[in-house]
Amino acid sequence: EWKLNVADGGVITLGNDIASAGTYVTHLTITPNATVANSTVAFAGGITIPNAGNIGSASDTDAVAISSAGVVALSATTEASATGTAALTVAGGLGVAKDVWIGDDLVLDSDSAVLKFGDDQDITVTHVADTGLNIKNTSTTGNSGIGSVITLQTGDTDIAATNILGEIKFQAPDEGAGTDALLIAASIAAVSEGDFSSSNNATKLSFKTGASEAATEKMSLSSGGDLLINSTGKLYFNDAGGEYISGSGSALTIASGGVAWELPAADGSADQYLKTDGSGNLDWATLSAGVSLSGTNVWTGKQSVDLAAANLT
Repeated sequence: EWKLNVADGGVITLGNDIASAGTYVTHLTITPNATVANSTVAFAGGITIPNAGNIGSASDTDAVAISSAGVVALSATTEASATGTAALTVAGGLGVAKDVWIGDDLVLDSDSAVLKFGDDQDITVTHVADTGLNIKNTSTTGNSGIGSVITLQTGDTDIAATNILGEIKFQAPDEGAGTDALLIAASIAAVSEGDFSSSNNATKLSFKTGASEAATEKMSLSSGGDLLINSTGKLYFNDAGGEYISGSGSALTIASGGVAWELPAADGSADQYLKTDGSGNLDWATLSAGVSLSGTNVWTGKQSVDLAAANLT
C-alpha cells in the first residue's frame, strides 16, 4: 500500500510541461490542511467527469449531476423563501439566453421591482409599494400619441354569438364575511354579438355589477353605439337622488324634484294632451267640446281665448 503524506500547509504540485530549465508548468496543486474543509485543490485547466457523472459532497454525493448531453441537474429540492434560501442561490446577477420555465411561484423581492420587455426594454411593469403596478411604454417621447397598450386576445378560431373575447373582473376574495362577499363583484366584458366573419366582428361591451350575487349585466354598449340600461336601472342626472329616466320594458318614467311620472305605453290620438292623475301616472286626455266660465273665473288683458279651438258658453 502506497501513501503520500504531506504536512499541514504543504503543497503537492503536479505538472509535466517544462517552462524553463528546472521548472515546470503547474497543472494541479493540492494543499492539505488540518481542517479538512480548508484543504484546497487547484486546477490549471478544466475538470472533466464521466458521462452522467455526479459532483457532490460527503453527505450529498450527487448534488450536481451532468448528463452526457451536458444538462446539469441539482438534487436539492429546498423551497425558495428568500434570495439566500433555495436549492440554488446566486450572489450576483443571472443571465439566461433561452426560455425560462418556472414550475411554481415567481417572487420579485423588492419594492419598485421592474419587469422589462423587449430587446431594448421599452415596455416596463413597475411595482408601486402597497398600491399596485404601473405599465409604461418607455419608447414614447414628445407627442407620439402611442401611450401604453394592453390587448386582451382570445385564441378561439370560430367566434360565435355571446362568446367572450376578453374580460376584466373585480373581486374581494379575502373578505372575512364570506358567501356573497367572495363572489365576482363587477366586470367589464367584450361579448360577440354574432358569428365573426370576414366582414363582421360586431361586439358589445357588457358592464356587470353585483348586489347580493355574482355580477350580472346591468348595462351594455352595442357595436352600433346604443347604450342599454337594464329594466331595473335608472339614468340619473347630477346625483343619485335627483332627476332620472328609467324604463320598465313597457313604459318610460321621468323623475324630477322628488316626483316621478310614468309616460303612457302607447301614443294618443291627434290633438290629445298628457294629463296627470296626481299620483305620478300620465295618460292621454281629450279636450272637452266647450269651455265654461263661472263667476269665479277672472280674466286679465294678457289672456286670450282661441275661439276657433273651443266654444264659449
